[in-house]
Amino acid sequence: MTSVARAIYTVYIVHVPLVVTLQYLLAGRGLPATAAWCVVAVAGTVSAYALSAGLRRLPGARRVL
Repeated sequence: MTSVARAIYTVYIVHVPLVVTLQYLLAGRGLPATAAWCVVAVAGTVSAYALSAGLRRLPGARRVL
């Protein structure tokens, strides 16, 4: 099993707060809705996988996440 497949559960947990934060940061910036969606989709996906990889490296986190 690859490390990406192992991180899916952690990505599932962290992606909602991460996407909401990204949307909040982009609100009022004057971007069209489609552009904002693209930015949040790409940045949210990459950030969720990176954050989950970092969280899974914490001691004891692998058993929970």
